[in-house]
Amino acid sequence: MIIRSMSANFGVLSNVSLDLEPGLNILQAPNESGKSTWCALLRVMLYGPETLRGSRAGRLPDRERYAPWDGTPMWGRMDLTWQGKDITLRRSGANGPMRDFSAVYTGTGEPVSALHAADTGEQLTGLPEEVFRRTAFIGPAGLAVGQGQELEKWLAATVSSGEEGISYSEAAARLKGWQRQYRYRNQGLIPETENELRELRAQCSEAESLRAELDELSARERELMNDYTELAGRAGLPAGEQRKLRLQQELLEMEGEILRRESEAETLRASLRRDPLWDTEPDEAFLAAAEEDRRRAAKLKSRLSRRTGTPSYRLLLPALGVLLGLAAIWSLWLLIPALLCLGAAAGLWISGCRSAAAVRRTERELDGLLRRYGADTPREIRSHAENYAELWREMTSLQAAAEELRTRTRQLEVDGKLPAAEGEGSRELTQAGEELRALLARRARVQDRLEAMGTEEETGRRIAEKENRLRELERRAAALELAAEELAAADEEMHSLIAPGISRRTESFFRQLTGERYGELALDQKLQASVQRAGDALPHAESFLSRGTRDQLYLALRLALCSMTPVGAEPCPIILDDALISFDDERLGLAIDCLSELAAERQILLFTCQGRELRALRSKKSGA
Repeated sequence: MIIRSMSANFGVLSNVSLDLEPGLNILQAPNESGKSTWCALLRVMLYGPETLRGSRAGRLPDRERYAPWDGTPMWGRMDLTWQGKDITLRRSGANGPMRDFSAVYTGTGEPVSALHAADTGEQLTGLPEEVFRRTAFIGPAGLAVGQGQELEKWLAATVSSGEEGISYSEAAARLKGWQRQYRYRNQGLIPETENELRELRAQCSEAESLRAELDELSARERELMNDYTELAGRAGLPAGEQRKLRLQQELLEMEGEILRRESEAETLRASLRRDPLWDTEPDEAFLAAAEEDRRRAAKLKSRLSRRTGTPSYRLLLPALGVLLGLAAIWSLWLLIPALLCLGAAAGLWISGCRSAAAVRRTERELDGLLRRYGADTPREIRSHAENYAELWREMTSLQAAAEELRTRTRQLEVDGKLPAAEGEGSRELTQAGEELRALLARRARVQDRLEAMGTEEETGRRIAEKENRLRELERRAAALELAAEELAAADEEMHSLIAPGISRRTESFFRQLTGERYGELALDQKLQASVQRAGDALPHAESFLSRGTRDQLYLALRLALCSMTPVGAEPCPIILDDALISFDDERLGLAIDCLSELAAERQILLFTCQGRELRALRSKKSGA
C-alpha cells in the first residue's frame, strides 16, 4: 500500500493537504505544526476513531482530542494505491466524529467492496490495529514494543500456522480464571466443598457422641430409678408415706414419657411445617375437598391433553382467500368466495385467540391446584392429602397423650407430695429424685438435638454426595492444571520457532543502526532483549543501555517485525513521529541509511521537527 495524499479538517489541521511519494518521505515541520496530528489522522483513516471506552489510559478519545479548532465538522480524506488500484477513503462526522466511511475507486463513485469501516486498516496493511501500533506506528514515546495478545496472534499466524487467533497469554488468562473458580487461596468450589464436608463429618461425629451419651443416660436412668426405689424402701416411712413414694416414682416415669412424646410431636410438626398444606387442619371435610380437587385437576389435565396444534383449515382458509382474491383480478365472480374465506379466517383467528386465553386460564388453575398439594399429577393429590392427614393425626395424638400425662402428673404431684422429712434417708431420697428429673430433662435435649440432625442414613448419604462432588471438582481442577502446563509447553515450543527469526532480523538491523558495535542479540517470550557488545564477555539486558541505544534497539525490533509481512499481503507504510530524536548524528545517519534501504520495498513517512534527517539524507545522496 502506498499513500499518495491526505487532507483533513482534524484538530489543528484546518482544511489542509499533504502530498506524499513512494519510498522515504522526510516531513520536517516545527513543533505544534501538526506532525503528530497527521500521524493520528492516518491511523483514524485506516482503523477508525478511538471511542471513549477504547481510548488508552490517560488519553482523551479521538473525538475530543482532535476536534477541529475552528469548531467546524471533522472530516478526512486519504488517496492511496492498493493492489494496483487507486482508492479514495473518506471519513466524516454526520453520524458522529469520523464515523461515516466510504471507500471508492479514485475518480469514480464505484465502491470498493473489500473495504469496510470496521476492517479497512487490517485489509490494507495486513495488520490488526494493536499490531499496527506495536510495529509500524512509531513515536518517540512509543518505540518500546511489549507483547500483547493481538501481536502474539499475528506472530503465530505469520511464522507458523497461518491461523490468526491464537494467543498464549489470552488462553492462559482464561485458564487461570477457570482455575480460580475451583481453588484460589481459601476460596473457590473446592474449598467450599471441603468446608461443607468437614461440617458434615463433624456433625456425624457429634451425632455418634450424642447417641453414646443417650445410651449412657438411659442406663443411668434405670440405675437411678432402681436406687430411688431402694431408698424409698429403706427410708422406714409409714405405709401412707410409702404409697406417696410409689406415686412419686410413677411421677418421674411419666415425666420421662411426656418428654419423649413431646419430642416426637415436635419432630412431626417440623415435617408438617414444610408441607404446602401446613396450617390446614384435616377435618372431616378435608379429604372430601381433596378428592374434589383431584377430580377437578384430572378434568383440567384431560381438557389440556385434548387440545392439539392449530388446525390445518385455519391456515388454509386465509391462503385460499388470498389466492381467490388474486384470481378475482381475472374473474370478478371469485371475489365473493375470496371475501367469504377471508371472513371465515378472521372469525377462526378470533376464536383461536379466545381458545388460547381459555387454555392459559386452565393451565393456571391446574398449576394452582397441584402446587397447593405439592403434587406433580392429579393422582397424587389424594394420596398426599391422606399422608398429611395421617401425620397430623399422629402429631395431635402425641400432643394429646402428652397433655393427658401432664394432667395426671399434676394430680400425682398433689397426691404424692412428701412432707418435709427428717433424717438422712429422706434427704438421700429427695436428692435422688432431683437427679432423676435433671437426667430426664438432659436426655430429652439430647434426643431433640439428634432428631434435628436427621437420621444417620441421611447424613451418610450427604457425606457420600459431597465426597463424590469433591472428587469431580479435583478431577476438573487437575485437568485445568494439566491444560495450563501443556499450554505453557506449547507456547515455549512456539517461541522457539518464532524467536530465532525475529532475533536474527533484529540483530541485523541493530548492527546496522549501531555501526556493528553490538553483536549477538536474544529475545525472550515478552520480546525483552539482551545484547552483547563486540569484545564483551557477557550479554546485558536492555535496561543497562543508554536511552539512545535503547531507542535504536527498539527501532531495530520494530523494523524486524515490520519485515515479517504475511504471505500475500502488501508491505504497509512505516510511520515515524520524531522517533529518531535521541539518536546522535552518527547513528542518525546510519538510521537514515537503513530506512532508505527499506524504502525500496515500502513507503516510509518520517515526521521530524529537526533538520538533521534531511541533511543526513542529502549527504547520503551527494555521497552516492
